[in-house]
Amino acid sequence: MEIIMNNPKLKRHRGLIPFSREHGLILVCAQRMRKAIRGTKQMRTKLVNEIKTDCLVQLSTSLQNEQFCFLPVIARTGLAHRFNYLHGKLCDLIDAFIRLDPEEDPGIGRVSMTSNALEDYVRWEQNYLFPTLEKLLSNEELERLGSSLQTNKQSHQPNRMRPGCYLKLQKLETVQENKMEKALVVK
Repeated sequence: MEIIMNNPKLKRHRGLIPFSREHGLILVCAQRMRKAIRGTKQMRTKLVNEIKTDCLVQLSTSLQNEQFCFLPVIARTGLAHRFNYLHGKLCDLIDAFIRLDPEEDPGIGRVSMTSNALEDYVRWEQNYLFPTLEKLLSNEELERLGSSLQTNKQSHQPNRMRPGCYLKLQKLETVQENKMEKALVVK
């Protein structure tokens, strides 16, 4: 098995490296949420609005890419239930953020729950899913996973993400634009 090693503690097959890299954005988002928890209501609202703009669309794309690439493979490993649970939980939490008005305080609890869910998701994939895939799949199959991610990114096509979740995420920009227009009209 060919392994690329940037961090000696996290050895990954070349086909899984692109998925691991996407976790970086997720962890930055979780870190920003942790910062928001420690801040004032005004700081929390500002940070959450920045997160909605900077992170959520990319996060939803990452979730879609993973579902497109992993579900056909993990269905035969018995990991699909946990995978779908974590993705569904994140979709629900993202939806709760999307529905917030720009001036609305998301609350410490919601921000903390989402930050924890993001970290749990990355931890599970890095420490359980990826090592399991490396044991179960051949080098060729792992290479195809990485290739399927690149193909899916290039096609920019909606895929097999949980129905409803993708539609909610697809409306993110429209919802944010409408809320900003209302805020401008009121002021």
